Amino acid sequence: TNLFRASKLVALILFIVASFTDFLDGYIARKYNMITNLGKFLDPIADKLIAYAGILLIVTSSIFNLQFGVVLAFVMMARDTVVDFLRIMASAKGVIISANKWGKLKTIALSIFVPIFMFIDTNNSMEFLSNIAVNVLYTLGYLFAILYILLLVYSCVNYLVKNKKIFE
Repeated sequence: TNLFRASKLVALILFIVASFTDFLDGYIARKYNMITNLGKFLDPIADKLIAYAGILLIVTSSIFNLQFGVVLAFVMMARDTVVDFLRIMASAKGVIISANKWGKLKTIALSIFVPIFMFIDTNNSMEFLSNIAVNVLYTLGYLFAILYILLLVYSCVNYLVKNKKIFE
């Protein structure tokens, strides 16, 4: 139905707006030195909510490979659990661990591949792109999804190595 088609477009727009406002919030906080301990805790939570919502939308659609999606979701949850555990351990010692560049790059990769797949799903409902364009987008989307998985793993290892003193 038209309402179902429109809902996919609305979801795509909302994901892009949420990702952009998250980026803008971080940019403004850094530029004007408005970084707070509360923000260091809340920003990763907002990032996770945006990421999980986007992943759920594409993995449950028929356009994304389910097995790949399950692996991606598992790696994502495992990484988040490890990093959250590290942050809790650090907090107990009075140390705040904020996001680093690898986490930010991970978020950028997610903010590229999720909208690509959401756009493909919207296109499949409305059919405004050629098959060649859709195939190019699929390839680009999966390349960024693979990059996202690699950045998930690398950023997790990086957090653990840089903060190993927390476990002493």
